[in-house]
Amino acid sequence: MKVTGATFESYVDAPGGGAQFMRALTDHFGADHIIWGSNFPATQGTVRDLMDMAKRNFELLSESEREKIFFETACRIYRIATLISARRSAA
Repeated sequence: MKVTGATFESYVDAPGGGAQFMRALTDHFGADHIIWGSNFPATQGTVRDLMDMAKRNFELLSESEREKIFFETACRIYRIATLISARRSAA
């Protein structure tokens, strides 16, 4: 499931706000089935603005879940597993 700035804007008024909705979404689907996309330039704002929005909306997730949503899921889907290995080796 791809999550973008438009997704966050749609759920800003959800009970508990966007962060609570993203927590529930992640609990339901699993972080390894969610991928964040900036949707830039279709979504207004700079890439930094969109990333900050994403970080706020994923603030209730663990670091491991955020790593999957922002990085690992994309690497798996686009078959760039070598980036995952290199990132883990550097840590």
